[in-house]
Amino acid sequence: MTHRIYPYTGADDGIKYPNIEVEYPATMDMYGGCNAYDILAPVIKALRAAEVPQTEIDAYTTEAKAGDYDNLLDVTEHMVFMVDDVNA
Repeated sequence: MTHRIYPYTGADDGIKYPNIEVEYPATMDMYGGCNAYDILAPVIKALRAAEVPQTEIDAYTTEAKAGDYDNLLDVTEHMVFMVDDVNA
């Protein structure tokens, strides 16, 4: 499982959807590097599963792709709750 969804209770700690947990990719190395698609794909899948409006998903995708790799991580970590293991 790459994501887990809990009931939405509102934004928290600067995260728009803290109820959506998404695992960091298994391909991520010890320095935090991996293919951007390995981050985007499971986040988009989780947002769709949580029935987030497509306009918000599109806005996330556009903003995440607008900068460098650090921007991708920053935008993603402000959209959903990223975890090492959703089963932990």
